[in-house]
Order: sequence, then C-alpha cells, then structure tokens
Amino acid sequence: LGWPAKRHFLGAYEMMGEVIDLADGPWTEFRKHTKTWGARDVDTGHGVLANLLAPAIAAAVAARDRDLALIRSLRVLNALQGFEEREGRQATGLKDAGLSGDAIIDPVTNSSLLATRSERGWTIYSVGKNEKDDGGDFYDWLDVGVGAGRDK
Repeated sequence: LGWPAKRHFLGAYEMMGEVIDLADGPWTEFRKHTKTWGARDVDTGHGVLANLLAPAIAAAVAARDRDLALIRSLRVLNALQGFEEREGRQATGLKDAGLSGDAIIDPVTNSSLLATRSERGWTIYSVGKNEKDDGGDFYDWLDVGVGAGRDK
C-alpha cells in the first residue's frame, strides 16, 4: 500500500514540475495546456492528487485572464475618453487610444480587444472564458470588460 500511495503524491509533484516549466514559456502555450483542466473528470496522467489539483490551476489561469482583460479594457476605455477630451471629437476605434499593441490584446484570444460604441458610451471587452463574442454581456460573465455593456 505504501508505494501506490507514494506514487499519488509523486505524480502531483511531477505535474507541478511540468506546470512550472510551461509557465516559463509563452502564456498562450501554458493556457492551451491547462485549459482542459477545469473539467471534473480531468485525467492529467499523474494520479489522483494531480487530478484534484488540476481544476485549481485552471481556475487560477481563468482568473488571471479575467483580471488582465479587465485591466486592459479599463486602460483602453480611459485612453479613448482622454482622446475625446483632447481632440474634441469622438474616437473611432482602438487605434485612437494611442496605446501599444500589447495593451489592447485580449488575453483569451491573443488578438485585439473588442470595442463598441453606443449612445451610452464605449464598451471595451474580452470574449471571456467561453471564447465567444457575446456582444459585451457582463451580466453572466460571458464577456469580460468595462463600459456600457449590452442591455439585459
């Protein structure tokens, strides 16, 4: 009984070693590797304890993406509003924000954040965890961002 029990713990250490190695590489690769770990029946191939730890790692990745999307969206919204104050006219899109390319990248899709303008103002957002554009639906956390959002 000792060796199988020990194997469960060693497998978790091996998995964490792989996670640390992946974390040293590009975020997109790390995210792609850990994305499927949110499921309850995930099999990491490293034993029961590793399988129990995997959803927590996936939740941390999702939280990081959500936080980064919110921060970037807020920065873009502030820049667009600053543009309108400086220039005396409405901004036409993300390019008017005058931010570097990295500042407007959606951490989920690794492409540009989404921006829409309505009578109520700008909505800047990421597609969120479902990786689908839900039109700025912040009520159900389908999209993540700031601004007017979509009417419910």
